[in-house]
Amino acid sequence: MCRKSLFLISLLVLLCWACTLHATVVTTVDGCGADTFVTNDETNDKDSVMGTEKTLEIRNYEGVQQRIGYLRFDISSVEVDDDHYIGGDLTGATLTLNVTGTQEKWVSVYGVADGANDLWDEATMSYRTAPGVVYESPDIRGVPPGRYALNDALLQKLGHIKLGTSGLYSSYPNTLNLNHFLAQDTNKLITFIIINEQSDPEADWWITTKESDTPELAPALTLPNALEPLKVIWVYDTSGGANIENDQFWLDWLLAQEYALDAEPDKWIQLDSAKIDQLNDADLVILSQVTDSNAYASDANEIAAWASVITPILTMEDWEQSDGGLQMFTDAISSLTEQPKVCTCEVIPPVMPAPSALPSIPKLPDPFQFMDGKRMTHLDDWTCRRAEISLQVQEYVYGPKPSRPSTVTGSYSGNQLTVDCSEDGRSISFKATIAYPPTGTAPYPAIITMGPWLTLPKTELDNLGIAVIYFPNDELGRQGSTSDRGKGKFYDFYGSDHQAGSLMAWAWGVSRLIDVLEQTPEANINPARLGVTGCSRNGKGALVCGAFDERIALTIPTESGAGGASSWRVADALVAAGGNVQTARQIVTENTWMAPIFAQFGNQVDRLPVDQHMVAALCAPRPLLITENTAFEWLGPEACYTTAIAAHKVWEALGLPDRMGFVQTSHGDHCGFKEIKELRAFCTKFLLDGEADTNVLKTDGNFDRNPLDWINWDVPSLE
Repeated sequence: MCRKSLFLISLLVLLCWACTLHATVVTTVDGCGADTFVTNDETNDKDSVMGTEKTLEIRNYEGVQQRIGYLRFDISSVEVDDDHYIGGDLTGATLTLNVTGTQEKWVSVYGVADGANDLWDEATMSYRTAPGVVYESPDIRGVPPGRYALNDALLQKLGHIKLGTSGLYSSYPNTLNLNHFLAQDTNKLITFIIINEQSDPEADWWITTKESDTPELAPALTLPNALEPLKVIWVYDTSGGANIENDQFWLDWLLAQEYALDAEPDKWIQLDSAKIDQLNDADLVILSQVTDSNAYASDANEIAAWASVITPILTMEDWEQSDGGLQMFTDAISSLTEQPKVCTCEVIPPVMPAPSALPSIPKLPDPFQFMDGKRMTHLDDWTCRRAEISLQVQEYVYGPKPSRPSTVTGSYSGNQLTVDCSEDGRSISFKATIAYPPTGTAPYPAIITMGPWLTLPKTELDNLGIAVIYFPNDELGRQGSTSDRGKGKFYDFYGSDHQAGSLMAWAWGVSRLIDVLEQTPEANINPARLGVTGCSRNGKGALVCGAFDERIALTIPTESGAGGASSWRVADALVAAGGNVQTARQIVTENTWMAPIFAQFGNQVDRLPVDQHMVAALCAPRPLLITENTAFEWLGPEACYTTAIAAHKVWEALGLPDRMGFVQTSHGDHCGFKEIKELRAFCTKFLLDGEADTNVLKTDGNFDRNPLDWINWDVPSLE
């Protein structure tokens, strides 16, 4: 293989390692950005141009006094892939506006398709010429000609953003999903339309534009996971001479790949703090063979300066002169510094082993150990390890959770939310009732409760301003007895032989409920501040819902026992010691909660690669509050406490111990919730963004065995 090919392989590998994700913020000030509004107010000429205004106005009064906002973002600074689309996972993209207004309210956001004139000119655009607006049109959406009308062929409705009375207002990814729209852009210009689709003479907002006296507050588009052009620094000096033509080959190649290249010669002799900062800000540093070693390593100070460069460095060793060329760098740097952490989750096997092929694990499995035997070393590893645990739990415990169907829609009326799902000719529908608090501010945070009754004290939630959503879990997956296997609307949709147990069927239904909440701002529920709860069998379901939907901000399973907070291994040990505790062997004879395959572990729970502490850990790093009752032996109080101690170690490793709490108190009324103080603290902190002490991990039980006896692994120190 020729030397150019060898170096190219090394270079590509390093560039791949350096290709990390960055947060990119683009404002309307940047490049070809623009911000304005158009008006069809009967008192104003519809040819009025507002491009020089310091604010853009949003208003709708009976469709004839409309102000519609237009924003354009130039994303040419953002890396694109080979098909010229934006690269990176953009699911967290947000829109931020500086607003002064008369009230708080959700308004609609549309995206303008590339073919609908992204090159509109704010200096000339009016209501008559604005892209996506149909002027003097036939009746569209029930709106008479000359009034507000949008052309659906040129627009995509993306969701909603809340505007308020004063300050910066950012969209929630759950209520304004920009990912799909951004990912299909091809011209590096993004146009959004902001419109109040509900007539309200009292609603009026003014949004700061780039023409204002504070352009730093102009509309901003944040792309938290977008790819930025890689910054490459090429270190060489003109005194090297001999092989400068080879340098030129690589410089041309890097420029052709559209990397941000700094190849100024003679720049890096005698490093100072400013130069070191520039080197450390780069994604990759390449040390050319065209370098005079005497100029770069003249003394110990210079060597020490290069040693402080933490950016990965590639030396063109294959091109060095016979006298060693750049060998002087050996004592100061390595040709490759520590590789940036990239989590690919490639360790997940495509097929899980059969239960009979799994090894025996007598104690609680290690939540930090990957399936290939390696242990977590970085905080970022949890994403991959969590994905593994999720697959294992779906495979062996609860069954698979299907993805979102192709069509999920809904509506709101009379305090009821209707959820409609359809795909390939199949369809189901169900309703959930919403009870609003007498206090608080809309859109309200809410707790989804499994079933028609609420264990948590409604008065406490009312006082906190938290709504309650009653989810009809039995309607999705029946749970009367084992004869109900495969019955319910989930199974009507996916077939009676689907391998999900009823707990996972409920979790799927709650996810569809959240889908509709995201689409339905008129329900006045904040989908970014949702909790889920339930008691006993419904507490099992609440834990599964929280474990398998990352949009759930707080999970509160109550007295859930086996299939919820109780450890299978500890429960078996308690029964072996003469206790009366529900076990894996018994639960599969009682109901439909678990996947059919779980029955194979009834007499060999030690072969489960997971236990319930790992199910609980699927909620991490999101908050989890488990409450249990030592008065009921059947729930396995010791097994539940052991689960909590083991699960808490995951939050400890992530540096967030106050996000996982456990309280276990004795009281004779099953599902009679007593942990008011802890409930109030967790809701205040994680649903209301308030301050509260959520460090709690306690029981009033007097158990024979220390839960740490079940743990033979340590908590790693994660970088």
